[in-house]
Amino acid sequence: MEDNFYMDDKKSEKFKLLAKKRMPKVLNMMKLIENLSNTYQYNYNKKQVEKIKKDIDEMAKSIKSSFNSGLDKQKKQKKIDDYEI
Repeated sequence: MEDNFYMDDKKSEKFKLLAKKRMPKVLNMMKLIENLSNTYQYNYNKKQVEKIKKDIDEMAKSIKSSFNSGLDKQKKQKKIDDYEI
């Protein structure tokens, strides 16, 4: 049981480390995409804008779904690990 705790703690630390590295990059790239909306610098049409918005929405849904699925798996595993007679 202690080995599981150590592994969970190690996995949690790895998650935090990678999230701290990756999230600023993603948020910065999203800001750069937002900058494309500047009509003083760029011309674009509705079809192009809708494509970008659709792709962003689809990726956001996929990410949310993946995290929700992961949380569900963790919850189920916790129930199994906490089983007592």
